[in-house]
Amino acid sequence: MADFKCNSCGDELEFRQGDKIGSCPSCGRKQPLPRDNSEEINMLLEEARRLRYVEKDYDRAKYKYEEVLNMAPDEPLANWGVVLCLYGIQYADDPVTKKKVPTLNRMQSASILDNEYYKKACAMSDYEQKVLYEEDANYIDGVQREFHTIASKEKPYDVFISYKDKVDGTDTKTEDFEIARQLYEALFDKGLRVFFSDRTLKDKVGKYEPYIYAALESAPVMIVVGTKKEYFNAEWVRNEWSRYIDRIRNGEKKFIVPVFRDMDIREIPLELSAQNQAYNFANVMDINRLMDQIQNICAEKKNVSAPVAAPAGGGSDRDIWKKNLFASLEEGKWRDAAKYAEWILSVEPTYAEAYLAYMMIDRKICRRMDFAKETERFTGDNNYRQLKELASTALKAEMREYEEKIEKNIEQLRKETIYADAIRQLNNVRDKRSAELAAAQFERVRGYQDADEKINYCLEYGEQVQQELNRQNVILNAQAQKGVTDKLSGIIGTFGGGK
Repeated sequence: MADFKCNSCGDELEFRQGDKIGSCPSCGRKQPLPRDNSEEINMLLEEARRLRYVEKDYDRAKYKYEEVLNMAPDEPLANWGVVLCLYGIQYADDPVTKKKVPTLNRMQSASILDNEYYKKACAMSDYEQKVLYEEDANYIDGVQREFHTIASKEKPYDVFISYKDKVDGTDTKTEDFEIARQLYEALFDKGLRVFFSDRTLKDKVGKYEPYIYAALESAPVMIVVGTKKEYFNAEWVRNEWSRYIDRIRNGEKKFIVPVFRDMDIREIPLELSAQNQAYNFANVMDINRLMDQIQNICAEKKNVSAPVAAPAGGGSDRDIWKKNLFASLEEGKWRDAAKYAEWILSVEPTYAEAYLAYMMIDRKICRRMDFAKETERFTGDNNYRQLKELASTALKAEMREYEEKIEKNIEQLRKETIYADAIRQLNNVRDKRSAELAAAQFERVRGYQDADEKINYCLEYGEQVQQELNRQNVILNAQAQKGVTDKLSGIIGTFGGGK
């Protein structure tokens, strides 16, 4: 007979052959047992439970429960498991009853009672199991309604900063905290409302989730800070940015920005880096660009104009629409521009410049010549593919020029980043080896600024630092040897005086 662990505390459940309900000897909770007793299903359920309960990785746990449902669509426990992941459910001791009750770590806009997975879990269970699911769901629904009331009173945020606060097992603040603090202060000084947990949750006691939820809902920008791969994947950090990405996937107009330092950009989780530009906090130009981008996004949110109404006359007014399309772009009225592009294509599907307009809207570019300043390639842009199919020879040539300039900008940015990193390494030279590493970085950008001179300087400076280290070591060794000699002399003198 297979063993099953408690969803609340992880202890082994007690049950007899044929039972549909198990009881936990540690926390006392009764829980439904799986309908399917096959070894493969049980292994997947246990792995999903471990990911959810121990690692609190709700996304990976949800995928495991979905694997079970692909094999056994009628398994109530897997359907309920998906619900637990969607709502980030953990079980904690109620301070009054001392019993384990569900706690909510991932608020949703919809009630759990309307969730399809919950409904399937109840429909596929027998009466005893259904009662247990309904009991937990009703409790979670009550908590969520309370949290929604709290969240509804929060003012909208402009930016949400997600970061790992402390080094595990200590009260020591991480480097990520310091970066997040500096970003918070810079954005606050620009008049933006920023969710920064160290300040925002300071006077909140116990119930943090409604405030986090309110900020995730309202903020058009999220910054995710990390100096280590594991910090990007820390429990609460991943919880925040994965929920934000879900909103983006569901069509919400939001932007997520990874900010890193002292790590390889390839170590940033792919979910964060694949579709989003990462910014190096050590690169001043990077951070200045980030600040400008955030201000533009937040300004757009606060000053969005009402959608324009379609002019009377239909297709006969297309020339007016075209004129208004580019006038809207120049004024940064992105929603208006998108509407005009949509109307034009509805009567003139081959109008290539409508797709050019969509590209400008996506990049928040007011003038087409500003493509020459971009550092993001057109590769993978569906609007660009449409444009190339429909564009005139002149427009194709113009876009090729922008592509060439973008490649130069990317190369320039690459050199700036490497050069800035090399300068940082040079400023932190401690011995010959660290100086050689700085020289190797400058070697990667030969011909850029004074990189060639810096290579020789690093090597010469490294020799000087090493010589000084060697001299200091000689002095320290001599002092240590003298100390030993003096001590021995004292001991000998003591013995000699006693004769």
